[in-house]
Amino acid sequence: MEYAARLGGHSDLPEVMWTGVELYDAPGQFIFFWQFTPGWDEMRRRMPDLDPTAPELAQHANTALGLRTPWVAVWDVDRTAEDFSALGVEGGDKFEVLHLKATGREVHLSQGKMLLVEPTRDASPAMDHLLVRGEDLMGISIEVGDLEKARQLIQRSLGRPLEVYDGLEGPSFLVPADLAHGVYLEFFQPESATSIGEQ
Repeated sequence: MEYAARLGGHSDLPEVMWTGVELYDAPGQFIFFWQFTPGWDEMRRRMPDLDPTAPELAQHANTALGLRTPWVAVWDVDRTAEDFSALGVEGGDKFEVLHLKATGREVHLSQGKMLLVEPTRDASPAMDHLLVRGEDLMGISIEVGDLEKARQLIQRSLGRPLEVYDGLEGPSFLVPADLAHGVYLEFFQPESATSIGEQ
């Protein structure tokens, strides 16, 4: 399928800027693949004010640098990883995800990864999600440039404390799903970046 877009009220954009294919009988119920067409590059050249990757548009008050890893709650990470493998998308080894009381398995994509999450006990965020929403997007990991600045800003916005923990990608804090329209938001700063104590 092809997608046309109208951004910022412009009507003179390239007619097709990305194409995609949706899998109706996919692992989970939301999977589609897409890619930019030459029309996307044309739009970025002709209308740089609409380019969402432009540095001046990509700066956020909470220092967010970008979405890094979507988490998908599933009943069986091995079976789901096999389903993805049949689509040519390989999965990694299983590991424990302590803060979700779950087993995780990464699915490696060409420019990123997805985390499959299977509950390891009945009382867990992953199980709660599966019972309410089924196999679906559970959360998103967002990389930030300054974890403490992001935490202070979001704490003020939410009016509640957010504790830092050792996440899969580095020091992290979590915005609960009930405060983010049903999806967990994990903000993290990679281990290789400046540590919280040094800021």
